[in-house]
Amino acid sequence: MSRDATRRPSAPPEELASGVRVETLHPNGEAPVPKAPSASSSLAADETLAATNTRTALGIALQSRPTRFDPIGHLDEGGMGEVLLAVDKPLSRLVAVKRLHARLEHNLEQRARFTREVRIQSRLNHPGVVPLFEAGSNQGLPYFAMKRVHGRVLSEILASSRLGDEATLQRFDQHRLLQDFARLAWTVAFAHSQGVVHRDIKPSNVMLGEYGEVYLLDWGVASQPRSDASVVTPLGNAPADLTDPTQALGTPAYMSPEHARGGGEVEPSSDVFALGAILFEVLTHKRLNPGSGANEAMQLAATPTERRALELMTTAGTPPPLQDLVLRTIAFEANERPSARELATSVERFLAERIDFEDRRQRAEAEREQAVRLLANSEQGHVLDALRALNRASALSPNESDAPSLLARLLLRADALDPRYLIDLDSRLQAHRTDAARWSLRAMLPVGVFAA
Repeated sequence: MSRDATRRPSAPPEELASGVRVETLHPNGEAPVPKAPSASSSLAADETLAATNTRTALGIALQSRPTRFDPIGHLDEGGMGEVLLAVDKPLSRLVAVKRLHARLEHNLEQRARFTREVRIQSRLNHPGVVPLFEAGSNQGLPYFAMKRVHGRVLSEILASSRLGDEATLQRFDQHRLLQDFARLAWTVAFAHSQGVVHRDIKPSNVMLGEYGEVYLLDWGVASQPRSDASVVTPLGNAPADLTDPTQALGTPAYMSPEHARGGGEVEPSSDVFALGAILFEVLTHKRLNPGSGANEAMQLAATPTERRALELMTTAGTPPPLQDLVLRTIAFEANERPSARELATSVERFLAERIDFEDRRQRAEAEREQAVRLLANSEQGHVLDALRALNRASALSPNESDAPSLLARLLLRADALDPRYLIDLDSRLQAHRTDAARWSLRAMLPVGVFAA
């Protein structure tokens, strides 16, 4: 089921009642200076004073006013909170509203995670992060409103692909998934550039939209820059970060070895490992960590996985350049892994070169077919044109066509050509020989991320 699927009716609109404390997020991340209330202002004097004196690291000014959101449906639910479908009344649009579970109202750690999710998600202004519109507190429970996103989570797509669902396999073929993976890696690279480590990257936290969108969801356990760690926000009375950054928070099946072992602060390289596990799953339709339960998965996460990964990728026919990239990304030693930026760039380069390679192969095949048709005619001019076509095919794709062997066989037929045509052929094809040599050399290198 997709993240925006409706499961059950929502609570009545009165749950977000008038008088809610609303925080308006500003795009530049800075708090506006509240204006003094006019005589006609609907804010009471004490509410205005509270709004004026309240500042947070989010750049939020608090105001008390009737809520702008009417819940109309239920979208999703997790251990920390639930996501409602709501109408943004002033703008007549649908939004998603996430709020903390009532049972967690006095749980300081969960409130801290919720607050951290708001802060981090609001500061990451990137297409791969769902934008926030407002944040506030209603009857003591923090909530925030964000863009409603449409699509399917990657875990559902991979599960359907494993079952051989034709519609899913056609819509989300390997090329499409690799493109989406590169976008995901760019999102992670941006987060790392802002000092944020997600700590729970997994297929169920990745949503692929209808029009090429790729979202990384659920920033509730992300680690934030140290400069923000002691800030108290108005979303509740919990400090911004009660979670020990060395805790093994996340999903064991996608944890890096150092994350699973604990005892050290989780670094960006752990996110990169999780990306590598997802890339492996996209390429093989198998999980890198086959643990059947949390305990087994946690034990396996702390051990090297490269050998098993290589065997499964070889069996699946994964191109060697991508095998090398996955093995680097899931390296047991964190300092041997590439950055998220390098990972994104490498996948994009592989895709670009594969497209170029396929284009050259198709053009070479067209030249070969033309040569065969010309050779069916025994006239000297047609034979010469066939030679030219075969030479072009050889230059375009020296290792992916039988054009070179056909060319050699034709040249051995000395009686088929007048010497004058051979002299003319030599002069006309001189330029093609350089291209053929260049492409032949390139063909001996890995076609993909490590080709020069």
